[in-house]
Amino acid sequence: MRKTKKPSHKLFRYLTKKEFKDPLYAIADFCVNTIDLRDWKSNVDLIVKIACTSPKGLKWREISNLHHNWSYLCKQIDFLYLLKHRVKNWTLTKDSRFYNATFYYGSTLLYDPDLRRGTYMEFDRLKKGEIKNLEIYIDKFFGLMSYWQWQKLMDRLLSTFFDNSQIGQYVAYDGKDSKIFRLLEKLGEAMYLIYLSKAKEHIAKHYPDDDRVAHYYKSSYIDVDDEEETVVEKEDPEADDEPLKQGILASENPAPNETDDDT
Repeated sequence: MRKTKKPSHKLFRYLTKKEFKDPLYAIADFCVNTIDLRDWKSNVDLIVKIACTSPKGLKWREISNLHHNWSYLCKQIDFLYLLKHRVKNWTLTKDSRFYNATFYYGSTLLYDPDLRRGTYMEFDRLKKGEIKNLEIYIDKFFGLMSYWQWQKLMDRLLSTFFDNSQIGQYVAYDGKDSKIFRLLEKLGEAMYLIYLSKAKEHIAKHYPDDDRVAHYYKSSYIDVDDEEETVVEKEDPEADDEPLKQGILASENPAPNETDDDT
């Protein structure tokens, strides 16, 4: 596989400076404070459904909610691509103080002993092998399309909220739209798996007294070992704390010459 340069903050349209610097904190914040896994999967399902059919019958308020959830989905693609370049080992630890995994036929139940005094999360979209090693899913995601091709796809997916077009009608996605939707449906589970397997330990080590994310589960924060790798980027003094080129179409912001193309 061709080596690629580490992506810079300028590459990402939806990440703020803080999110780029410490994506694991941002993922933990989303999973702890924004929405639970089941509801987030339902939101993604609705986005996929509209992209396959039409927005007919939806009220403007519902379309506004769709746009809000679409922007979060774009942000999660950014997180996945960024962590692809920062995390070296995606293998799920068998015994962890931060979670417990039980594998069943067709689904996996992960238990967070700390979040809200104990929370079960059902993973029924990621395969068992993908849960045990998330790199398998990440390679599939960016193997089907490059990062910039995903950006263009998300721009076109947004347009389906306002007209009767469908993703499958575009020549670029003919014959692989079902694969695209399956990967998007798995993305939410991938974020919560990253939260359990990577972000919780990261918060324990770097933010043990943080009032926003750590106060839910301080009981596990005793004698935390050093992390195998760091995912905190050194701060760029020239970058501001706003998403870069928010709302600009991917076609108007082309990728650098092959340096960030994974296909």
